[in-house]
Amino acid sequence: MNKLCIFIKYKFPLVYLAYSILSVLISLATQPVWGQTTYYVASNGSDANNGKSATSPFQNLAKINSLPLQAGDVVLFRRGDTFRGTLQLTESGSASSPIVIDAYGSGNKPILSGAIPITNWTSIGTNIWQASCPTCGDQVTGLYRDNTSLPLGRYPNLDATNKGYLTVQSHVGKTQLTSQQALSTNWTGGEAVFRPVQWILNRSKITGRSGNTLTLDGSGNYDIANNWGYFIQNHPATLDQNGEWYYNPTNKTIQLYNSQANPNSQQIAATAFAQAVNLASVSFVTIRNIQISQSLNTGLLATNSSNLVITNNDITQSGEDGILIQGSGQQILVEGNRIEEVNNNGVNIADYQNVTFRGNTVRSIGLLPGRGKSGDGNYVGFQSKSTANTLIENNVLDNIGYNALNFSTNTTIQRNQISNFCLIKSDGSGLYIWNGNQQALTNIRLLSNIVFNGIGAPEGSPSGTPTAANGIYLDDCTTNIEVRDNTVYNCKGAGIYLHGSSTITITGNTVYNNSETQLSIKSANSCQPRTNVIQNNIFVSRSTDQYTAKYESSQNDLASYGQFDNNVYARPFDDNLKIFAVYNNTTGASLSLAQWQSKYGKDPNSANSPVTYTSGNPDDYIKLFANPTANASQVTLDGTYRDARNVVYTGQVTVPAFSSVLLLKDITPPVTLRTPENPANTVAGLDYKYYENSWSSLPDFTALTPVKSGTTTTVSLSVRSRDSSYGLRFTGYISVPTDGVYTFYTNSDDGSKLLIGTTEVVNNDGGHSEQERSGTIGLKAGVHAITVVYFQSTGNQVLSVSYSGPSINKQVIPDASFRRIATVAPPDQPSSVRAYSMAKDAQKTSQITTRVELRNEGNTTITRQDLSVRYWFTSDNGQLAKVYVDYAAIGSSNVQAKVVQISSVTGADSYVELKLLGTTTLAPAASLGAIDFRLVRSDYGLFDQSNDYSYVGNFGNVLLNPRVCVYLKGVLVYGTPPTGASGRLAATEESPAELQVRVLGNPVVGSSAQIEISGVSGQRVEVGVVDSQGRRWHQQTIPQASLIDQLSVPLSNSRGLLLLQVSSEGQSQTIKMIKPE
Repeated sequence: MNKLCIFIKYKFPLVYLAYSILSVLISLATQPVWGQTTYYVASNGSDANNGKSATSPFQNLAKINSLPLQAGDVVLFRRGDTFRGTLQLTESGSASSPIVIDAYGSGNKPILSGAIPITNWTSIGTNIWQASCPTCGDQVTGLYRDNTSLPLGRYPNLDATNKGYLTVQSHVGKTQLTSQQALSTNWTGGEAVFRPVQWILNRSKITGRSGNTLTLDGSGNYDIANNWGYFIQNHPATLDQNGEWYYNPTNKTIQLYNSQANPNSQQIAATAFAQAVNLASVSFVTIRNIQISQSLNTGLLATNSSNLVITNNDITQSGEDGILIQGSGQQILVEGNRIEEVNNNGVNIADYQNVTFRGNTVRSIGLLPGRGKSGDGNYVGFQSKSTANTLIENNVLDNIGYNALNFSTNTTIQRNQISNFCLIKSDGSGLYIWNGNQQALTNIRLLSNIVFNGIGAPEGSPSGTPTAANGIYLDDCTTNIEVRDNTVYNCKGAGIYLHGSSTITITGNTVYNNSETQLSIKSANSCQPRTNVIQNNIFVSRSTDQYTAKYESSQNDLASYGQFDNNVYARPFDDNLKIFAVYNNTTGASLSLAQWQSKYGKDPNSANSPVTYTSGNPDDYIKLFANPTANASQVTLDGTYRDARNVVYTGQVTVPAFSSVLLLKDITPPVTLRTPENPANTVAGLDYKYYENSWSSLPDFTALTPVKSGTTTTVSLSVRSRDSSYGLRFTGYISVPTDGVYTFYTNSDDGSKLLIGTTEVVNNDGGHSEQERSGTIGLKAGVHAITVVYFQSTGNQVLSVSYSGPSINKQVIPDASFRRIATVAPPDQPSSVRAYSMAKDAQKTSQITTRVELRNEGNTTITRQDLSVRYWFTSDNGQLAKVYVDYAAIGSSNVQAKVVQISSVTGADSYVELKLLGTTTLAPAASLGAIDFRLVRSDYGLFDQSNDYSYVGNFGNVLLNPRVCVYLKGVLVYGTPPTGASGRLAATEESPAELQVRVLGNPVVGSSAQIEISGVSGQRVEVGVVDSQGRRWHQQTIPQASLIDQLSVPLSNSRGLLLLQVSSEGQSQTIKMIKPE
């Protein structure tokens, strides 16, 4: 029993173990064998070693190139060592087992160098030394002394006038140039470098010379250009400064000018190997922790390769390009590398997919004129033609000869710091894209980049030639790009430049101190800007010669450029004519923001500078704090500042990551905040008075008799009766939400003023074209008295009123912010129903359509069925017209309409009577809503409303109309009938009109009383105020009363019981007023 138990206990585990071992062996037999070998390379090693340990390393790159590397293999170069030649990889790894090139040991990164030492220097006289370079080929692109790059000999020298450029007097195509300056040396065999346009440097070998004329081999795609610059390089006659060198490919010798030391005591090397690293048709390869240096052409070249990881390498002193990825492929990661001192392009990636370029430093690229390649697309920091899923983020690009970063479609560029570009060529930018061939572009995003110091290179170009170095440049027909939350400053040219671009979204950017303009949108030859969105940006010009924006068209289509709104256009030292608009190539003007808004209908809610200055150094007043790091930073302030949105900062300001804050020093002395009136019994709207006369400046409207008066919802010219020689005075109150300093603006043609209480805040007086003026005042939260006055002479007529303040961006003052004293019926009056009307048809029309609205502005509730309305008109044919109620807010069935003919009087032979039905009530301060009725002649002929008594030619808003009569229980309670017509509902003639006087608000609140006088149209009226002791506080005369006059009677410091005395021709009334202590 015990043996059986033992057998059972151990039998199954042994069988299972045997089965498992067999399975593993079978599995290994059916899988390929992957290499997982680590190879070591050291300068003191031997290629005869097995290379598989740090104690038995290989020595040379040639040995590594001969190895049949397999997936998972690792090649380690010893730190501190230098390996000369080219590392050539032709084998691939796998997704789980890449081939890895890395470093081991301690110290500096191992160097893979494409240069060879140059020794055995011989003096050939006049400080010239010569050495052979039998390994060198047709060219040498770099000579280095103790790993410092030496200058190629040139004439004139770089430190000469015009930075060493001579001038082309005449030329023949690409093959011949004649110099303006004398050429005494035979420069045959050297190289001419000429600049035919701003963005090109072209190199061409000199094949002959005759006098001042050079014959060239015709290299390059651009013809030579007259009056542009050129210089000569790589000729022995150029050697006259220490370190200058020349290479003779015929005898493969190098000459060096050295007056300070014997070069045999120095370490000198010349570029000889085309690449330091060459990857050919490989995949799944990682290269990290290596210094790749001094290649003849390219530091790291990859051709038709995929799944590459290039991290934490130093790629330096490349004769032409730092990294060149050509052919096609996908999945490329270039991260954490330092790419510096490259003669042509720092990084150049062809039409690859899924490219990430992250956390790299690209610096000192293409800084030596003539050392980069000829033609377009050279001297660039980074450029990619990748077409799918390209991510460029968190890089630093600095000191670049031409464009810092060129990009293509399906690309996101975010959180990069880009600075000091276009140092030797112009008409470029920090971020650049070109689409002159009008390819489909999509999903391009430029987000939170810091771009600054575009320099521009005027040397070698004719005087007056633009030498722009724009911040962000979307060139020639680009589309579908988002430009958001970037900071662009200190560039020579435009901060952001759209050239024939469409469907571009520019939002949340801060653009400052770019020498030509902060934003430029311009048509291209075949592409017109369309459907762009320019919103919520800050455009600030440092100096008075900079525009905040330039909008230029060749087809008078600026209005079609897109949507513009909520931007800040600020030029603090001259904040007026700061937007340049050209609408047909040759015709344009400098405009104020208000003129731009009015002329083209753009930027309705955009703002000017919140602070302006008259003199001083801009750097003392305008501060831009940019933060190109991943963490928010704190900046200590030396005073009180305001940002472009008028938010106040003192003590310190927080600058978010990859963002900026622009501040303007607040030089405004402390402001006393005005105490609001806060009157009781206010309703929405304003009171207005309308005057007719000719003025060249604003008159004292309070001393004049208005033609008409009434109420309106806002400051508007719609209440006028004609288009010239008139004036308006709007009075009421404005509600402000919080304590603070508010800026008010009037934009007018002709003159205008705005007063808060009795304080003049905005003076925009005088006869002038449309212009905006502003002023500030401190206000406590509450309801403040406001007055706006305006006059129109002839020509255009414009009036709008805007404001800005704490948490309020500049905007037209909304209707809801305006208040007026409600019309309250005195205690002895049962009601104060008023009629408002609006014409809906032209004066001559086949039907009269009119809107009538009844408002209860008294203090007593009214039953609707007690009301009726009369509208007086002429039938124009003596026959009874037909009336129809087309609409009524209370329901058409609740309005009974009829036409009544009367004996003809001035302005009427008929009236429409509207009898209201129903028991619903009309409360104080309420309205019955619109009632639209329509009149049709019996013969269907035309009405002429110009002679209709009740007609008022206003459109769009109902206005108070005292020629529409309102009856309460058959008694006239509002309006004046035509002279000679009956004012009663009964068929008897009414008695002559009586003087009616009302105090609108009693007891009186504030420093003046609002009164209404009616019933004495055309008569002289005297108005006075005395107190209980007989002292007179006010006296004025109305020479000719209107149908209804509303007066503001000043009461100064009077208190207690006051007597309002009003008298007309044969009538008088005295009304008691109470003004509280």
